[in-house]
Parts: sequence; C-alpha cells; structure tokens
Amino acid sequence: MSLTSMKNIGKTIAAKLESVGIDSKESLCEIGPEEAFSRLKKKYSNTCLVTLYVLEGAVTNQEYNK
Repeated sequence: MSLTSMKNIGKTIAAKLESVGIDSKESLCEIGPEEAFSRLKKKYSNTCLVTLYVLEGAVTNQEYNK
C-alpha cells in the first residue's frame, strides 16, 4: 500500500521517506516511526520533532495534532 494512503502522509513526506528506503505503508510500520524519523533526520538535518508525531500518527492511524 502506498505511503500517501496513510493519515498525515502527503506527497512531500512520502518522497522523503522513499529517499531513505521507506517505500510503503508496510515498510514504515515494520521499521517504526522512531527509526523512520532517525533516517530522515540524518539525511535532512532540518527535520523537526513534529515529523516524529506525523509518523507516529500515520502508523497508529491518528491525526498527529489531535
């Protein structure tokens, strides 16, 4: 299943996730939001903590800001 089918994941964050080897909903759920955030932070130094909330929400199927 595509990343953009998940809550909180739009085209931009999906492209960034794909650039660090996370290319599907299944792969994001398998590695978890913390590892995904770590990979993004290493490649994109300006990645902020809100991204971790976005990823956690995507994995748990919740809006990140609720």
